Amino acid sequence: MFTHALILGPVLLLGGGGDPGSGGDPDLEPTLFQGTGLSWTWKDGLRYKASGVEGKIGGRIQHDVAYIGNNSALESALGTPLEDGSEFRRSRIYFSGEIQDHLEYKVQYDFAGGDADFKDAYLGLTGYDVNVRFGQFKEPFSLEEITSSNYIDFMERSLANVFAPARSTGVMVHGAPDGWTWAAGLFRDSNSYGDALGADAEWNATGRVTWTPWNQDDGQDLLHVGISASFRSPAGDTLSLSQRPESHIAPSFLATTPITDAEDATLLGFEAAWVLGQFSLQGEFIQMDVSSTSMSDPTFNGFYVQGSFFLTEDHKAYDAKRGAFGRVKPNNPMWSEDEACGAWEVKARYSNLDFTDTNDGELNDIGVGVNWYLTSNTKVMLEAINADLDNVDNTMIVQCRMQVTF
Repeated sequence: MFTHALILGPVLLLGGGGDPGSGGDPDLEPTLFQGTGLSWTWKDGLRYKASGVEGKIGGRIQHDVAYIGNNSALESALGTPLEDGSEFRRSRIYFSGEIQDHLEYKVQYDFAGGDADFKDAYLGLTGYDVNVRFGQFKEPFSLEEITSSNYIDFMERSLANVFAPARSTGVMVHGAPDGWTWAAGLFRDSNSYGDALGADAEWNATGRVTWTPWNQDDGQDLLHVGISASFRSPAGDTLSLSQRPESHIAPSFLATTPITDAEDATLLGFEAAWVLGQFSLQGEFIQMDVSSTSMSDPTFNGFYVQGSFFLTEDHKAYDAKRGAFGRVKPNNPMWSEDEACGAWEVKARYSNLDFTDTNDGELNDIGVGVNWYLTSNTKVMLEAINADLDNVDNTMIVQCRMQVTF
């Protein structure tokens, strides 16, 4: 019977997680295996439950291909050729769950680089007004960063995401009272194995607060606003930033001159999102102020504005406990009934990154594309991005992603 469960799991993955006679309802939980005190079910992933313990085995595969237009002026300025390519952007597996409804755990590995790197590895106390988490996980900063790469509208996050701290090792307190989320923590910059970057790595303080003034019709009509802040001490008093043009296959287009005497850096971010049925609009502005002992204190900033519209009768999903967007579940997933076509979404984004305070330039991207959600677990993304490096030139990037998540 357990072998049958392992075979049935991928079939349900492609079929939308439901029974063939159910219309592919992703909320159904067909029992795959049940023994004494232990049961396995499928709901967008393989879930298990025993006395006082429940959890999920999940993962993602994201494979990208990209065409990058040749441009001699850009290649000369960047000092590297612009080449087409393909890659496994992410290839992950994770184990997560709860014990007695109050002890959460998660460990996640990424094999995309050829070895098993830690992503998330944490424990926490949950189910209270004030919850605690410790280990390696994402610092609470930015709507776009907190939203999983499984659920972002574009293949890559915006240019402004260069400022987001992402995953670090530390401790965080957090809560989600009605209509709000809040989180604050202390973190040390860490490597892919969760170890602090150097013996002199100092603690950084990061926090985020979000408010949803209204959230109606199961997230089909909502407004989200938020603010994030982070106070950081760069490891080794050295700070440098570099960013690709919203394509991971492309090289870095914009970088700061390394600031070798940076005492500290302050990040401040503002975010907003609006969902009205099939339409959504989202944007963020992030600024970094750097204190330096040997030069004028530079200020860097970035922002983006993006919108999307579902051509089918679908809408974005909102996770009120995290203050972020979640998994889109098509009303008519592929292979669930005759003539079902999944969910189709068109999208557009403008983003900007400004490093002119250190005379390192400015980068602007305009992106358009389409997302096809075959089921709640499978997605195809196609997009074109015009990347314009100020005072140099611009090039066109066309890229596609095949994605399976569970």
